Amino acid sequence: MPNLGSTINRALWNAGRSRLVAPLIFRAEFVEFRDRLGLTTPRSWNVIDARLSPHRNIALSSPHYVEPAPDWPDGYDLVGFTPWNGPDGGRLNDDVLEFLAAGPPPVIVTLGTSGASAKPEIFEAVAPILDEPGARSLFLTSNAAITKRVRSAVGPEHGVWQFVPLAPHLPHARAVVHSGAQGTNALVLEA
Repeated sequence: MPNLGSTINRALWNAGRSRLVAPLIFRAEFVEFRDRLGLTTPRSWNVIDARLSPHRNIALSSPHYVEPAPDWPDGYDLVGFTPWNGPDGGRLNDDVLEFLAAGPPPVIVTLGTSGASAKPEIFEAVAPILDEPGARSLFLTSNAAITKRVRSAVGPEHGVWQFVPLAPHLPHARAVVHSGAQGTNALVLEA
């Protein structure tokens, strides 16, 4: 986001702390988790305010992507990306393996969790473009409703799955269409 000036930036941060926004940033769930850990939670506690520790902060981004700003607090380190192979350490589901074995390597289409939820019509726009050269694709969507919507909008040569980890699919991919998110960039470059 661009710097909109201290007054507007402060107003945006305050809006993020409001009770109306609390459900969107899962405040109750964070407080419940902190309670289970035995941590005291001030009544005014908010995820936005909790993003910085007085002890040490790490950002899971590469300094090649993000240049540290001069006003960042001490103890804020960019440590690079942390690739994730998924909960099973990179094991692909049987139905995904069947899809991969049934034809040439697919183009993986993923928009990241928030992008896929906010703009599912992008998946529907990409499919006909991939149909022109006869490319198969594997769409990775964010939730069951969008998975159902995209499955009904694309042909059978396209596989559609609700969130599955990206890393295990990359060795089987012909190409990747994605939103440019840092984590996805890191996984694609690593593969």
